[in-house]
Amino acid sequence: MIKASGFEKRVKETKTIVYAALIGNASIAVMKGIAASITGSSAMLAETYHSISDTMNQIFLLIGLRMASKKPDEQHPFGYGKSQFFWSFVVAILLFGVAGVLSVIEGIYKIQNPEPLEDVFVSYAVLAFAFVFAGATLMIAVREIRRRTIEGGYRNMIEAMREIKDPTAATVVVEDSIEVCSLTLAAVAIYVTQKTGNAKWDGLASLMIGIILMIMAIFLAKENMDLLIGEAVRLRDKKVVVRAILGLEEVEKVLDFRTMYLSPKEVLVTCDVNFKDGLTTCDLEVAIDKIERIIKQKLPIAKRIYIEAEE
Repeated sequence: MIKASGFEKRVKETKTIVYAALIGNASIAVMKGIAASITGSSAMLAETYHSISDTMNQIFLLIGLRMASKKPDEQHPFGYGKSQFFWSFVVAILLFGVAGVLSVIEGIYKIQNPEPLEDVFVSYAVLAFAFVFAGATLMIAVREIRRRTIEGGYRNMIEAMREIKDPTAATVVVEDSIEVCSLTLAAVAIYVTQKTGNAKWDGLASLMIGIILMIMAIFLAKENMDLLIGEAVRLRDKKVVVRAILGLEEVEKVLDFRTMYLSPKEVLVTCDVNFKDGLTTCDLEVAIDKIERIIKQKLPIAKRIYIEAEE
């Protein structure tokens, strides 16, 4: 069953993580850019693109969180919750996709036109600092996802990330995981280039980092596209609710039960019910109230519930 308690606290914690990542990534992007210009490393340039994308990513995620907090109005009666999904989609397509393409282009150019690296220890120092920072923020984000995994009764963290529907938390975890991998790849490539004198290894690292970024873009885009076009709650959560409704003596059959995420913490529910014959209008009102209570109990994030009696 999905838990709803503590959402406001989680939003604040998520914003804290994003702010910390924003400041750190902006600083690291500058350092990587300086290191790339000093050493001439394509891998460092690819990492610069990566960190710039990460920095802009945090900005867009904060924009999404801010817009999602706006109250419903006449033009948007269901609120602005889906703005989080939209801005995360923008991040995936425009930022990581573009950064990945630029890194691939740089890597191909460096493989075709290898140039020796200079002052590689500058790159090592920057990569080490970035690795420590990325590792620290990843641990914070993973700890938050692990807590939600336990609270939500999910089988593992991967399932939790897919089902929590908080694109901000998921993006931070995926982003920092990719960052750790790409930093390791860049460091290994620079070391091999230094030892062999073959700069093609540096170009190959840039190419691989670009491919990783594009894979990340596709993953994030797919997750947020599903939410934008109207993803439902987990099938097992739906079955739990429907089974409880069928347990009411007034209910003959549940003809239709649909859900859709309006935001990471709000779900729209529509339920068409065939009630048993012989019920009075008063009986129907009581039965509908029971169904609403069941839905809110079994699915606490169901904030908008519409029940219709059908023949």
